[in-house]
Amino acid sequence: RPQRVVETGTYRGYTARAMGEALVGVGHLDSLEINPEYIRLARAATKGLPVTIHSESSLTFRPRQPVDFVFFDSEYDLRPQEMIRFREFASTRCVWALHDSRVTELQRALADLASRGVINDVCELPTPRGLAIGRYRQADQ
Repeated sequence: RPQRVVETGTYRGYTARAMGEALVGVGHLDSLEINPEYIRLARAATKGLPVTIHSESSLTFRPRQPVDFVFFDSEYDLRPQEMIRFREFASTRCVWALHDSRVTELQRALADLASRGVINDVCELPTPRGLAIGRYRQADQ
């Protein structure tokens, strides 16, 4: 199980709540959101769970410890930038997940990141909106 988790794009906190419940006693989720109303709703939804809802952009947030799992669910145009950026903070066992991976622009971004050696081991799950799961390519691969 992951110990340190980051989510980009908290929205109303539904996914943050589910991940927080799974992390009780084993880890912590840092969830990133910039919309004040969504932050308020997400904080209420995750109260009492090992979750911190940050009012901060995913492009400026710096985790305090290496991250074991990253869930990318922010604005589509930000996700490729986030995937590149969070590689720096990934633990050696880090797994990432990209929500809405059936969107054409995200399909293209995944292909580009793979061709540039940023990501590997990508698995596409055939959910209605798509969910891609993969790993970051380590320097020695």
